[in-house]
Amino acid sequence: MSIFFFIFNIFMSVIMMGCGLLSQSSMGDKTVCFGIRIPYGYEKDKEIIKACKKYRRNLVISYTIFTIILMTVLFLVNEEYQPVIILINAFCGIGIIQISYYKAYKVIKDIKKNNNWKDLLKDKSIIVDLKFRKKSKSNKTLAIYIICFVITFIDLAILIKFKATNMYYLVIIQFLTVILGLVLYNKVLKVKQNLNGGPLEVIKDKAILKRKFINDIIAWSIAVTSIINSLIILNTIDIINESVVLIISIVISTIPIIFIFIYVKKINSNKNVNYGEMITEDSAMINRDDDDLYIGGMFYYNPMDPALMVESRAGVGIDMNYAKTGAKIITTIIIAVLMATVLGVFLLSYNMKKMDIDITEDSISITGSMIYSDNIKYNEIEEVTIEKMPKCMLRTNGAAIGNVKIGSFKTDGYGNVRLYVLNDKNQVIRIKYNNGQYIFINFEDENKTKEVYKKIDKYM
Repeated sequence: MSIFFFIFNIFMSVIMMGCGLLSQSSMGDKTVCFGIRIPYGYEKDKEIIKACKKYRRNLVISYTIFTIILMTVLFLVNEEYQPVIILINAFCGIGIIQISYYKAYKVIKDIKKNNNWKDLLKDKSIIVDLKFRKKSKSNKTLAIYIICFVITFIDLAILIKFKATNMYYLVIIQFLTVILGLVLYNKVLKVKQNLNGGPLEVIKDKAILKRKFINDIIAWSIAVTSIINSLIILNTIDIINESVVLIISIVISTIPIIFIFIYVKKINSNKNVNYGEMITEDSAMINRDDDDLYIGGMFYYNPMDPALMVESRAGVGIDMNYAKTGAKIITTIIIAVLMATVLGVFLLSYNMKKMDIDITEDSISITGSMIYSDNIKYNEIEEVTIEKMPKCMLRTNGAAIGNVKIGSFKTDGYGNVRLYVLNDKNQVIRIKYNNGQYIFINFEDENKTKEVYKKIDKYM
């Protein structure tokens, strides 16, 4: 079993469990608990606290049991199927969180009903602030996107200068990612407000912070991705080494985490009124009961609302209005993409060790994982040897699971090469082209590798 997949699955489990624990109430809004609107100031009711503790306990126990089962399966399956286990962890983890959340939702719903809290939530006001979007805009966020564009064009110039045509796809992805970020920036600003649940000025301030939070996190994440792409490009053309790329990537990846911490602290500031604190009659309060507009406390469904998207009622983000056809189409596309991803990873894993090689009197035809292929003419070959597998520094385009490596890689001593390697611990057949390029081939069975080498050497 690959130690990488073992550690990554543990990390994934911790992250998923953390997300589940954070989802129990709305960030900065104490009037929503597990998708149920409660009167402002009642978040410390004994029954509410007990329900929250029960949710956390049940989530930790169920996810721990699931993780133990998953790690056992990880030990039993072949390495090529371990990426599928990571996806199972992610999707099943979401399911466990949703089930635990829904159970807590029903408990809070009963508490609200039994205590007649609905009578305290009679306000049907909908507040619209025309200056809201202007306050949410950030020139600093836009400056980050401008910097990302500059980085993209610098990377393109570097690739053109060094003729690294195999890395153009990174620049294209980088450019499209920045464009997507700008589109999301404008979409977040235009999303319908959801100002209800507490003192008006408090929730307006927090709503502005939440929008800035979303846009800043998106912008900084894209900036970090752009910088990491640039580092990979510089490593590929031998300007910086792999260890520098790794160290800088780890350091800058903490930037979004730092911003999350800062904004969460701001959003959850002491502006919230504590339980039992009196609110004067002059306070501008909104206590709107909108539980009937959220299916299971999670999915917004309001046929009377013309908006496709509104501010998230619980947490930080955007909710889609599932009463609209557009929301259903978008959700269907997302589900289809996720299912295609799972299927694609499974097929790649299934075919990872399937390699065909056809040796004739004129050429060598290789197909690996049913994706990568090469046809080599003997008159294009300078030499063929069998030797130790070179050290891989970077995967530029391909798949690497455990000891299997198929595709384009950067190696120590040979630069960018093509690998059809089913076991990087064994010897490989090294084929050197007349133009100085290399292809490395081997099989799980060392005897088969030697047989293929002898056959190629015979025709050479």
